[in-house]
Amino acid sequence: MISVQPQTAPSSPPGTATPRSYLVKLLDDAYDQLLQGDVVRGLETLMAALCEARSSVHEGAWKELVSVCRQHPICTVLHEDPLTNRSFARPRGYAGDAVMLDMIYGLPHQSDPSDLGSSIFQALVEHCNTSKAVRHRRSLIAGAVDRMPGGSQLRILSIASGHLRESELTNAIKDGAIKEWVCLDQDADSLLECVRAYGNQVITTVSGSVRQVLSGKLSLGEFDFVYAAGLFDYLSTPVARALLARMLTMLRPGGKFLVANFTTTCAEAGYMEAFMDWWLIYRDELQMKALMDLPGSPLTVNVQVFTDPWKTIVYAVGERSLHDTNSRMSGLALCEA
Repeated sequence: MISVQPQTAPSSPPGTATPRSYLVKLLDDAYDQLLQGDVVRGLETLMAALCEARSSVHEGAWKELVSVCRQHPICTVLHEDPLTNRSFARPRGYAGDAVMLDMIYGLPHQSDPSDLGSSIFQALVEHCNTSKAVRHRRSLIAGAVDRMPGGSQLRILSIASGHLRESELTNAIKDGAIKEWVCLDQDADSLLECVRAYGNQVITTVSGSVRQVLSGKLSLGEFDFVYAAGLFDYLSTPVARALLARMLTMLRPGGKFLVANFTTTCAEAGYMEAFMDWWLIYRDELQMKALMDLPGSPLTVNVQVFTDPWKTIVYAVGERSLHDTNSRMSGLALCEA
């Protein structure tokens, strides 16, 4: 088990060591452990060192430490792992693409890593809280879909849908409960995979960006469930609030929404930034609640904010009320495990 405590007040490096020299010493230790085949222990050492370093210095100093990490021999070893390597290489132009999520889900993927790279990959996917949280997010969304009422007329919209792998975990499609599940994404390869894997009369694809959604250029109609699983991590607060407001206008009365965001207590953030070049906008529950505060919106929306068991992903779920003066709390139904 790779265990890293969420970022809190860091302990000071021993003696008179600088943050740089202290980090290099721990990078050396982790490097030796990896080469000796003690992969889990090596990653534990590395994750803890990066977590502490990231939380102990200001942003500019942390980016300097990231450069130190990438110049260390451990970087070459870690890039033998296909997950870390793909994120850093960005073959689709961005980190965190749908193929990376497939890897975390345990789905087949094309790679031919070294023995050490394969061991690192297995440890990251099986033991890291980030991987567990991503799989949990997939299951949570699938469960939310299956609990939606509405007979066979449900319309669902996934914004930045990726490969829509949550659809594999639902019973709603085979039970005939969904009229249309719209996959909206600006990544053409993701949409092609959706068509290849799931293309039918229920699941449809739309090529589009957040900007097009905000501008109203995409006419998608109204939905019973609108969600964004991995998008808000990349959006500034003004854009995130604007998109959320737009999502609410796309809901039918009684329709539900869900947005997810990696938390400020994500223990692997240091590793993601230093070796995967995967930089996200992290939010805690208070910041997520602040996004939900939309005084200019004409809609009344019941909202619940909660964090997963690993304190890695925070969710906001809610509902457009059937009547503005007769709101019903139904966010809890979406949160059930």
